Amino acid sequence: MGYDVILLDADGTLLDFQAAQRQAFFSAMREMGVPADSQMLEQYDRINRMQWERLERGEVSRQEMLSERFALLFSAYGLERNAQEANRAYGAALCEAAPLLDGAKRLLQALAPVAELAIVTNGVAHSQRRRFALSGIDRYAGHIFISGEVGYEKPDPRFFEAVLRDCQVRDLQRVLVVGDSLSADIAGANAAGLDSCWFNPNGHPPSETAVPTYMVSSLAEVAALVWHSQGRELPAEFLKSEASS
Repeated sequence: MGYDVILLDADGTLLDFQAAQRQAFFSAMREMGVPADSQMLEQYDRINRMQWERLERGEVSRQEMLSERFALLFSAYGLERNAQEANRAYGAALCEAAPLLDGAKRLLQALAPVAELAIVTNGVAHSQRRRFALSGIDRYAGHIFISGEVGYEKPDPRFFEAVLRDCQVRDLQRVLVVGDSLSADIAGANAAGLDSCWFNPNGHPPSETAVPTYMVSSLAEVAALVWHSQGRELPAEFLKSEASS
């Protein structure tokens, strides 16, 4: 039967989160009257990653994480600004930033005819749904699961239990989790007993604690993997780069 239920992460897998984050960050800092530069963005990115990892481990609540990331940033730069206001401005700007990664649209077009697609993401519900609509990826997914609505964050097995229940999946061997995060997507798939495909375009080193079933460096490889699992050959049209077509 092969994989015919594909659980796709959003940011870093379908959406270009780094580009979206950059756009939203500088917009928010302008609104806060902060003369931000690339170095400050890099500092924010480190803090934000750390805070999301804490949330994934259950060490902090969602609301604490969202406000603390800017409080930590402003503290590092000796700035007196309202962290909650900064988070609001950032969230509003992020809602309007939804660039796709190269190959994302072709991946969805290749998978939609042969599999049931669901988006599985950690994030703020209203922001993510707006971005999915802007990018058009919601048109390909029969289900959208956002941690803020599900009540659990990836990699919590309860997140995936809710997904599998709503998708009415009874055979776990039919399911493939696709994502760029070892700590959220791959570790979550491991804990839920699901096969996984690690999208690793930047060649990051593997982990001993989160082990993917497959590792790929392009989204075209994901499409080929799913088609091959079903005994099909992916049409050549889906192997082209969107940037070159």
